[in-house]
Amino acid sequence: MMRKIIVLIIAISFTLQSYACKTVKNNETSISAIDNVTENATENLTENAEDGVDLYDVDADNAKSRKDAGIKEEKIDSSLVEDGYTYIDIKYPVLTSTKGEENIQTALDVVNDDLKKAAEKFYGDNKDTVKTDKEETGIENYHLSHDSTDVYVTRRDDKHLSIRVFTYEDYMGAHPIYYISGYNFDVNTGKKLNLYDVIKDKEEFRKYLYEWCEEHSEEDMIFEEEYKETIDNYVDEKSDLQFFFYDIDKLCVIFQIYDIAPYAVGVISVEIPKELRK
Repeated sequence: MMRKIIVLIIAISFTLQSYACKTVKNNETSISAIDNVTENATENLTENAEDGVDLYDVDADNAKSRKDAGIKEEKIDSSLVEDGYTYIDIKYPVLTSTKGEENIQTALDVVNDDLKKAAEKFYGDNKDTVKTDKEETGIENYHLSHDSTDVYVTRRDDKHLSIRVFTYEDYMGAHPIYYISGYNFDVNTGKKLNLYDVIKDKEEFRKYLYEWCEEHSEEDMIFEEEYKETIDNYVDEKSDLQFFFYDIDKLCVIFQIYDIAPYAVGVISVEIPKELRK
């Protein structure tokens, strides 16, 4: 929790203005926890949610969204300690259907496998470097962190299960990094949905993202020279564009930090109009 608070403090200090489906501004708006999970789509936005959704919700809200969606989270701690110091701090979740729904558990197992592999990769990439450097500077100066236990169920109805995962990583650089992952499933089959399961036309989608960036170029400090290349890579599936459903029937795509704007702007999410969607 402390690391997430640090992320928020850093983000605010850099005037974090990530828009969620218009752009999130300083946590002014948020998706509330899902209050009633029924066979029909559930209204789960707060009073001011027409202005955006909050990508950085507190643990209590995330826990409620999971509970109301019938999902339990177990936190796995794989931190490594030596001489009394934690020098690699790794936490990731294991999600379980509390209602014994086979298709939902199939979907959750996809998320579990992905997040476990990411945690194992972080460990593998960093353990030898830390063990070498500690001899010169002291192990207490090397506290690398990976935490993907910030899990929010943004939608759970008779059509879709959508999960937003906030992953925090600290490589002891100038500032930590973080990114948003979206996991979206057909609840009737457990199938994971890809981008073009929900987007109709690639070229219209590309055009819309171009226009969105042009419209927000000044207030969001969009990289003028790079944003089209980034969008092309996502649209042409050379990179993996994250997305998630929220509210009754809304969809956001995610631009990570540095994708199309400076670190200070944070993660940017863009609402996709219904006419572009299947």
